Amino acid sequence: MDVIEQRSDRFMDLIEQRTVRFMDVIEQRSDRFMDMIEQRSDRFMGVIEQRSDRFEDVIEQRSDRFMGVIEQRSVRFMGIIEQRSDRFIDSIEQRSDRFMDVIEQRSDRFMDEIEQRSDRFMDLIEQRTVRFMDVIEQRSGRFMVVIGQRSDRFMDAIEQRLDRFMGVIEQRSTDLWV
Repeated sequence: MDVIEQRSDRFMDLIEQRTVRFMDVIEQRSDRFMDMIEQRSDRFMGVIEQRSDRFEDVIEQRSDRFMGVIEQRSVRFMGIIEQRSDRFIDSIEQRSDRFMDVIEQRSDRFMDEIEQRSDRFMDLIEQRTVRFMDVIEQRSGRFMVVIGQRSDRFMDAIEQRLDRFMGVIEQRSTDLWV
């Protein structure tokens, strides 16, 4: 009976040691796997950050140009108003009706032009934002599919190894008791 006890103790110690080693290996591999996922997600977020920065820079440059054009045109417009107001002061009674009509027409056209251009500008921003968000959606979807597939394969491999390990333990314990 002592021999059986000793052997079963040794056998249990052996199982314990191998289980600890096996768990260490699983822990190391899962750490490496998580590090890899972390690195890839960092890279992915870096790319998204760079692209959004570039997108913001482009929007900023275009809005600066747009505001510059509006500024130049308003300066020119104010110059025209100044010149005409000098003439207007010289002949207030004769030209007041015509002058006011001209200012109204031109300001209407000016406002229509600003409206049209700002509409086009906002449509352009909207289209580019939609395209940008579609690209981000597609890439993040692919990224999540790859992570899902790799984690499934990883868990399948762990299950297979555990099954083999448990089969070996069952076989050896059966051999030991027989």
